[in-house]
Amino acid sequence: MTFARNLTSRISLTMLASLQALSLWPVAAKADHLNFSIYNNSGYTISRVHVSPSRSAYWNRNVLNGPLFSGGNAYIYFPDQNHNSPCYWDVKVVFRSGASSNLWRHNLCASNNSVYVD
Repeated sequence: MTFARNLTSRISLTMLASLQALSLWPVAAKADHLNFSIYNNSGYTISRVHVSPSRSAYWNRNVLNGPLFSGGNAYIYFPDQNHNSPCYWDVKVVFRSGASSNLWRHNLCASNNSVYVD
């Protein structure tokens, strides 16, 4: 019983510390706040990922260096970002089949720097 209680306490403290760190993170903006990892849990191969500011009417170029297979992940880097870069971005994922899926107004400043494609 003591082991279970100690384990629960450690998990709760870890979760609390993580939540506190996340709540402080957007306040202290970093120059690399837009970079993120994309995880492909879809069961399909992703051939392209386009990321554009939410206010844009056009999609930016493909940011993948090659196909992203199911179960894989890639790091997306924004080379020209600065402290004044917008936080809200649209993400378009295009699968090898040509089908696509969009994530609208994703707040990269407040996210955990991860995008999951399920």
